[in-house]
Amino acid sequence: NMLRSVVETQMARIAKNLPAPQVLSIGGTYEIAQRAKLLTRYLAGDWDRLHADEMREDAFFNACIFGTGVVKQSICHGRVEWHEVYRENLFVLPREEQAGHRHIRSLFEFAPVDRGVAIAKWPKMKKEIEACEIADSKWMSTDSPEEDQDDVIAVFEAWRLPSGPALPSGQPRMCR
Repeated sequence: NMLRSVVETQMARIAKNLPAPQVLSIGGTYEIAQRAKLLTRYLAGDWDRLHADEMREDAFFNACIFGTGVVKQSICHGRVEWHEVYRENLFVLPREEQAGHRHIRSLFEFAPVDRGVAIAKWPKMKKEIEACEIADSKWMSTDSPEEDQDDVIAVFEAWRLPSGPALPSGQPRMCR
């Protein structure tokens, strides 16, 4: 009950008042100020579509309970999407983690994904996805019924930040 009280208090004080993005023009003409105002309205509408406030509150709640709350931003069908990510599905290289948080350049995410959903999301990789084996039960949630795991594959996404200013940006990679 003590933990619940502390978390609920912090949720009421902090998570309910998270800032939203605003576009501000400094100086400029009346037209630029109007464009900034319209862009702020667009962002507010897009945040409603993304359910950004709820996602951020959930991430804050998870951070209070588990120490980390994660919201992943990606492009799906040409639109920005936000997804909650279970923190246990994120991995970093042990040698980077041992060097300290400022030295982490790689991030890996595991996700159990239905084969049909994976093909729809990455149509260029259809042959590779069809060739994947069904995910091993060690990767699956223990409370998932067996029938929910019929055609689920294990998908790993990997990101690597550049190691220097002259190197290209890190790109996400899908692994199986």
